[in-house]
Amino acid sequence: MDLPYIPIVETRGFTATNGNSGIIAKAPKGAFLGGLALLEFKAQTRLRVRYAETDQMGIVYHSNYFIWFEVGRSELFRELNLPYTRFEEQGLGLAVIEASCRYRLPARYDDEVIITTHVKISSRKVTFSYLVYRESTLLVEGKTIHVFVNKQGRAVDARSHVLWQQIQAHSAGRVREDA
Repeated sequence: MDLPYIPIVETRGFTATNGNSGIIAKAPKGAFLGGLALLEFKAQTRLRVRYAETDQMGIVYHSNYFIWFEVGRSELFRELNLPYTRFEEQGLGLAVIEASCRYRLPARYDDEVIITTHVKISSRKVTFSYLVYRESTLLVEGKTIHVFVNKQGRAVDARSHVLWQQIQAHSAGRVREDA
């Protein structure tokens, strides 16, 4: 698993939340490697399908789902108080190295959709998975994999950047142990 590593002293499972924002972080019992916990975040974003996003039949054009994925991941990081601007200020970027989308059912003009975004972060790679729903109906599943890069476009280890400590500090501050 490529999840962020959060230092802990016990090997019990834990859960983290952010009130009503929809962010969830969780590491199950035994999900530890070398005394470090693995952490995963989740957030939900709602949007309404705009006419410009549809084809002549009123169905969302397939490439627009990738734009929605970007909206989901931007909002997730924003809710974590880690907007992309913070990455850029520290000379980091997230380059997409893989993207996929499985279309199950179409979204249509004026539908309200919910984008559920999960993220797993390691020091070199960030993996997002997405589920797009209309009410409780799953429409689309997607995934993007990114690597941390410097301003020259070369892959880097995020542990050497202040952002990595901010991710760890942010996560540790929201963690509560399960009973």
